[in-house]
Amino acid sequence: MAKIWDIIPPTAKPKKTTKKAEKRAKKKNIKFFVAVLFFGFMIFIFFGLSKLPPIENYSTEPAGLELPTQPPNAKTTNQEDLKIKLLNGSGLNEEMDKTLQLVEDGGFVIEKKENTLAAYQETIIYYKESQEKYAKTISGILSEYKPRLSKFSQDSSYDLIIVIGIR
Repeated sequence: MAKIWDIIPPTAKPKKTTKKAEKRAKKKNIKFFVAVLFFGFMIFIFFGLSKLPPIENYSTEPAGLELPTQPPNAKTTNQEDLKIKLLNGSGLNEEMDKTLQLVEDGGFVIEKKENTLAAYQETIIYYKESQEKYAKTISGILSEYKPRLSKFSQDSSYDLIIVIGIR
């Protein structure tokens, strides 16, 4: 009669590993992991980037500011009749209040005031071509801000837009 060890060979005893061998195995695993990451990255670069959408048609102007052009036959004769929008690009409400007071003391009426989504480094007065003299007048009133004058490049329902920048 056959005994069980004749049919099933005895199992081998587990090998004893030394610390040196464990360190080598660990280094080998780390090298394998780094190699897999590297080749995965290379595959992404060569095959994956071509499927990403191209970066184009991004505006450099911050949102919240409309840069209008002059509509035809837009003439205003009184400075009280001007439609003026005041945008705070300085981030300080005190600057907006001070500018509002200066402009209103100069005889102009601000129709709307808002904060911009981004900070502006300089003060800019956008104007319709037919309102250039009023833009220059307001530029004189706000001379401490050293404003830059710029004609609208898009249509706007406002005659002037004043953007307060950081001084």
